[in-house]
Amino acid sequence: MPKIVHAKLLITTIYRTTLNALIRFQYYRKIKSKIAKQLFIEECVSKKHKTKGKDVLNVIADIKFDDITVKFLSDCEDFWSATGIEYATIGIYMRTLRAIINNGEDPYLSGTRYPFGEGKNKYSIPEGGRKSIALDIEDIWKIEDFETDNQGLMVARDIFIFMFYCNGLNFGDLCRLQYKDIDGASQEIVFHRKKTRDTKKKKNPEPICAPLLPPMVEIINRHGNKEQNGYIFPFLNGIERVDQNERKIKDAIQLALNPINNSLKVIAAQLGIDRNLSTAYTRNSYVTHLTSEMYISEIFVKQMVGHSTGKNVTAGYNNPSPKKRREVNSKLLNPNKKYNTISLLSVTG
Repeated sequence: MPKIVHAKLLITTIYRTTLNALIRFQYYRKIKSKIAKQLFIEECVSKKHKTKGKDVLNVIADIKFDDITVKFLSDCEDFWSATGIEYATIGIYMRTLRAIINNGEDPYLSGTRYPFGEGKNKYSIPEGGRKSIALDIEDIWKIEDFETDNQGLMVARDIFIFMFYCNGLNFGDLCRLQYKDIDGASQEIVFHRKKTRDTKKKKNPEPICAPLLPPMVEIINRHGNKEQNGYIFPFLNGIERVDQNERKIKDAIQLALNPINNSLKVIAAQLGIDRNLSTAYTRNSYVTHLTSEMYISEIFVKQMVGHSTGKNVTAGYNNPSPKKRREVNSKLLNPNKKYNTISLLSVTG
């Protein structure tokens, strides 16, 4: 008996959560102004995890079964994705809605009015997984060109672009970067991945050397710490980079990452690109573009991102110079964008 009760409670929760998500979408559909629509998406993102208290986002909207068409479901998927809902969760919501519509032996919608299924005139429920999280270089440039007065979106845009140009750096390593990691002679950021530093087998791991390109300098000047005696970016300010503080560091990184990823989804929705956009796309996009579009050697790419070259006997002979690294990464720059002429001395002192 307890298992049955638990199952009923679980089903009730899923139905209630799905209904709330549908009501938010229906409310969004009724909004006339584009600006108001965007503000509502941002509010949904900021309050996504609020389930109790005065900050819970409660809206009212009626939904009729006749409203639920293929276009309704497709637009609903776009809206949910833009508000930061993962595809696995969207799939659960859609299957729950389908179960409600099917209503056992007496469906509320049937025949041509039934929206679910395969084919041109039906809606197919998305699967949870994502096969690729790499963007085309043109989409990277769209993000870089994205204009906004919203500070949160601006930070997310710039951090994403910095990570991409910095050899596909991951967010945790970006937070740990310090001004002392900037080599003024080579004009590169030289650092070790946290993951590599934690690998006991490798006593002297090779560092990653990322050329300091103009957009990276611009971003440091916009968002970096003005005092150059610690971290480059302010996410870990006040936390010394020592092993005993690792728990605090990880918590601070996660706290900073969530709003950035949520903001990236808002940017993606406005630009019409992959709606699951997150900081994780930078590394995959960088590697994919170098290997698939620029045909850079696998060994070179592995060295640029800090991957092991294993037992490859030619790896030891492949030692690209700072000039070569800059030449390769510079080919990623947006050819239609005019970067400010900023002296690297403004960053390196």
